[in-house]
Parts: sequence; C-alpha cells; structure tokens
Amino acid sequence: MRLTRDPLPCVRVRPEQSLKGVSGDVIILEEAAYCDPGLVSEVVVPLLSMQQSVLLCISTILDSGNHYSKMMEMVDDYGNAIFESIKITLVCDDCLKTDHPEKCRHKLASMPRWLSSKKVETVRALLAEDPAMLLRESLGISADGSEKAFGTEAIEAMIKRVPKRLVYNIREPETNVNHVFVACDPSGGGASAFSIASLVQEANGFLQVNALRRPLPHVL
Repeated sequence: MRLTRDPLPCVRVRPEQSLKGVSGDVIILEEAAYCDPGLVSEVVVPLLSMQQSVLLCISTILDSGNHYSKMMEMVDDYGNAIFESIKITLVCDDCLKTDHPEKCRHKLASMPRWLSSKKVETVRALLAEDPAMLLRESLGISADGSEKAFGTEAIEAMIKRVPKRLVYNIREPETNVNHVFVACDPSGGGASAFSIASLVQEANGFLQVNALRRPLPHVL
C-alpha cells in the first residue's frame, strides 16, 4: 500500500507499522483483493472522507464474498456505481450465463497485449480440473466454487417462477397453506461449517426450528 500527498514523494507503509493517523490524497492498493479487510475498513475507508482523496485499486478478482468484489458492485441510493471500474475479462456475456463459462473463447481477439493466447490455452489445460481457479486467475471472473448443486438454468427458472398464493382463512384453518423451509450450507466457497436451518411458516409468522445439541459421549 502506498500513500502520498504530492506527485513526487511516495511513502511505503510496512504491515508491521501503525497506519493510524496516516493521511494521503492518493491511495493505491495493489492486489486489493488480498489486502486485510480490517486495513480497508479501519484505514482506507476513513481516508476516503477527505475532500481530495482518491482510491486506486488493481487486483486479481476472487470470490463474490471478497471485499474487493463487493466494492466493484456497490451502488448508491440512486443506483449509481460508487466506484468507476475497468474490468478485463476473457468471457463474453452469453457464456457467462452458462454452467461452463471457463470454456468461452469468444473474446480472444480482444485479449490485452501483455497476454498470449497460446499461453492462455496452456493455463486452461493446467487448471482444467479447477474451473473456479481458472476463472479467477486467468479469465478475470469472480467464481465462488467449481461445483454447483443446481445448474444456472434451473436457478433462473426457480427465480422467475410465480409462487402460489398463500391462503389464510381464520374461519377455516385447515385450508391454510403451511410451509417448512430447509436450507443447507455445505460450506462451499467459504470457511463456514456445514449447517442446516429450518423454518416453519404459521399464521402469525415464522418459527425457527433449532436442534438440541447432545453432548458427545466420553471416550475412555
């Protein structure tokens, strides 16, 4: 991270140094996605409140939960992007909607001059078993994981599907619609533990179903 107040001198701040009280007009974050989130929220963000402060970030994009990925998608209350972003990707919009965007070769003609199409094909072959890594490191696309429980088309169809109307009749409760929602997080793309949450829908709202944890038996 480099902080500077004029075009000539440049101050390099080592990680072990305290960054509290540091000021600057131009803030440069190289490999911003790998910067510590605490550094961004506690040091960089307060600096942006200064009148002449400017933030420049460049990085290989990671998963959608990364702070850098979230910054690129941030919008204000009017729907305008908060940061001006320049995205260099090798995946077209049509292939991005499919289940295998890593197979796209429609943007090879617009490849940056510092990349080689031959070398990119070599990288494709080396990372063939890890499509998510290929998308992030070589194709400039945020990817959460290489395995999906449901295909993209199935998810889009579920979102577009018109839900059935919920029936609630206080005089005929047997006709009311009752739902049980079960959500499972297999810790894909994150560090969370495997978890399952259940919700029961009743007339007056939702109830969360909690499972009692039994103590593990002692092993002698």
